[in-house]
Amino acid sequence: MLLYILRHGDAESYARHDSDRALSSTGTRENQAVINEFIEKKPELTTLVCSPYRRAQETAISVLNALPELVKIDTEMLVPNAPVGDLVSYLDNLERSENLESLMLVGHNPLLSKLISVLVEGQESGNQHLGTSNLVCLTTQYIAPAGSEISYWIRPRS
Repeated sequence: MLLYILRHGDAESYARHDSDRALSSTGTRENQAVINEFIEKKPELTTLVCSPYRRAQETAISVLNALPELVKIDTEMLVPNAPVGDLVSYLDNLERSENLESLMLVGHNPLLSKLISVLVEGQESGNQHLGTSNLVCLTTQYIAPAGSEISYWIRPRS
C-alpha cells in the first residue's frame, strides 16, 4: 500500500478557535507547489482522509482540484492531538475494509510526525518531522509500527 501523508500549509497564527485557522497566502502557494510536484509523479490514488479543521480542509480542496475523482472522508482521527495508536488502528481497519492500495491523509502536527515515526521507526518519539506543506509517501506492507519505508518526501522550495 502507498500511504501519502500531507500536512496542511502555513496557517494564520490566530483565530477564535484553533480549528478555524485558515491557510496564509504562503501556505496556499506552498501547498500548490507541493501538490503540482506530487501530480507530476502520476499517483494512483482513490481516497483522501482529512481533518475537519479549516486549514486541512483548504489543503484538501487543492488536492481535490487536481484529482477530482478522489473520495473524501473527514475524520476527527486527524486532529492535531489525536492518539497515534487510534489513528493506526483506524487506518488498518480502513485499508482492510476498503481493500485500499493507496490513501492520502491531510492533517496536522504533532500527530502526523508521530504517525510517520511510528510507521517507519516503531516509536512516536522518532526522528521524523513533517513541516508545513510537506508530503511524504510511505510504502507499507501493513499498517503497523515499523512496517513502512519512506519512498519520497516533497518539501516546498524556498
